[in-house]
Amino acid sequence: MKSTTSFEHIAELWDVKTGDTGSKMISAVKVTAKHIIAELGPLRGKRIYEIACGNGFIARKLAKQAKEVRASDISKSLIEIAKTKYDSKNISYEVRDAIDFKGIPENHFDSVIIHQGIFYIENLDALAKGIYKILKPSGSVIFSNMHPLMYVADLDINPKLELKEVLDKYKLYLKNRKITVKKNWWVGKELKPAEYLQFKRPFSYYVNTFAKHGLVTTKIVEPTTVTMLKLKIYNSVIPSALIIKCTKI
Repeated sequence: MKSTTSFEHIAELWDVKTGDTGSKMISAVKVTAKHIIAELGPLRGKRIYEIACGNGFIARKLAKQAKEVRASDISKSLIEIAKTKYDSKNISYEVRDAIDFKGIPENHFDSVIIHQGIFYIENLDALAKGIYKILKPSGSVIFSNMHPLMYVADLDINPKLELKEVLDKYKLYLKNRKITVKKNWWVGKELKPAEYLQFKRPFSYYVNTFAKHGLVTTKIVEPTTVTMLKLKIYNSVIPSALIIKCTKI
C-alpha cells in the first residue's frame, strides 16, 4: 500500500466510508464538520472555497444556500467521484494541490474551509499566504485539527491503552514531524486497511504561522469527544479535536 498524504490510493474506500452527506463517517468527524459549517454563519450570498474537499460531502451541503462554492482536492479520483457520483450542481470542482492558488481570484471569498485536511499539508506558510490573498477583507479561514489532549481522550475511552504509551506520544508533541498512519477503518461492519502520511505539529505552530500571514485566530471550538471503538459509540468530556477560526486583518 502506498504511503502518501493524498487519498488517491484509497479514494473509493474513503468515499464508501463517507457517503453522500457524511452520515456514514465516524461520529468524531461528523462533529467537526458540523462545527465548521456552523462557524460559517448564514450562507446566503457568500462565496466559499473548500480545500481538501474529499468526495465533496461538505461542499454539497453548502451549495444549497451559498452564492458560490469552489472545492478542490489533490486526488483526481476523489474529484471525479464528487463530480460524477453525486449532485455537483452549483459547485466548481477541480484537482488542485492545497497550496496552489494560481488563477484563483484575490479578495474574493468570504470563507475558506479545511475539514480534517490541514494535517496533510506540508507547507503551511504557502497555505496561509495563499488563503490570505483570496479572502475578502475580514474574511475567515476555518479548519479542524487534532486537539493537544487527543491522546488523553483516547486513554479515557480505551481501557486497553497504557499510560506510558500515551506519555511517549506527548514527549514528541513539540516536534514537527511526518508520520505514517496505518489504520483499520470501519466501513459498514467491515474493517478495511488504510495507510497514509500525516504531519504532526504543536497547536502553537498553526496559530503562529497563520498570524504571521495576517490570519489571526478569533475563535476556537473544543467539542467533547464522540468516537467509535469496535462498532460501539463512546463519549469523553475530554476534547480530541479543535475547530479554529482565523480572520483576515
